[in-house]
Amino acid sequence: MELQSAQQVEAGGCGVGFTPEGGPAKLHFMVHCSPPFAVSGLLFAAACTDSRTSADLLGEWGGEHIGLTVIAAGATLEYDCASGTIDEPLNPDASGRFEARGTFVPGKGGPSIEGEEPVRYPALHQGTTDGETMTLRVTRLDTRESVGTFVLALGAPPRVFRCL
Repeated sequence: MELQSAQQVEAGGCGVGFTPEGGPAKLHFMVHCSPPFAVSGLLFAAACTDSRTSADLLGEWGGEHIGLTVIAAGATLEYDCASGTIDEPLNPDASGRFEARGTFVPGKGGPSIEGEEPVRYPALHQGTTDGETMTLRVTRLDTRESVGTFVLALGAPPRVFRCL
């Protein structure tokens, strides 16, 4: 393979640089990840595997005024007098940050009316996680109104109060 100039490839928060060294017949591989370090090209896959994946987040998360159930395709949320969905997988980056779109459904007190569909608003779910705790910020996209910022723990029960 002959390279005429340096090339860079990004892969999951890591990068690998290919630069000609000593002519076109030799290549110099430099892999960088967070935190920065260099390894040989043969170790690229092991060096750049993200420590957090969406599979690490699967399960029940609970916190004050919120419950979150994460599945491979997204999540469901229960709030005090509201609910919601995350309609895409939660894929944290190497720093544990994630962002995903979904819905926010305000609740209402009193009985449900048969056949009545709840109003669903588009929502943005942004957060950070270390795999055991999560901070989640939810914003309605139509009004840019904050639904709230919540702290959750994997395996903890939700502390949610229902509308009456």
